[in-house]
Amino acid sequence: MKIKPIGKRVIAIPDSQKDKTAAGILLVASAQEKPEIFTIAAVSDEANADGFNVGDRIIAQHYAGTEISADKEKYSIIETRDIIAKVTENEK
Repeated sequence: MKIKPIGKRVIAIPDSQKDKTAAGILLVASAQEKPEIFTIAAVSDEANADGFNVGDRIIAQHYAGTEISADKEKYSIIETRDIIAKVTENEK
């Protein structure tokens, strides 16, 4: 299935969630926090014009986006106004 966002939206894959606390306690899925760092998987034309591209890593507001599942993968559809930063690698 191919999903193309419309409006100023991106479709993003959440980065790995922590399933264990620092003390080593395993967390059930309902106790895990929603991830805030994502990798963009698809971009609408409007969001692309705003400078967002497939493969960009982003930080979104804590409860931003609509979660969906497709092809056994979890995605979030996020409006660009809810994206608060791009994540880049440290340059030396």
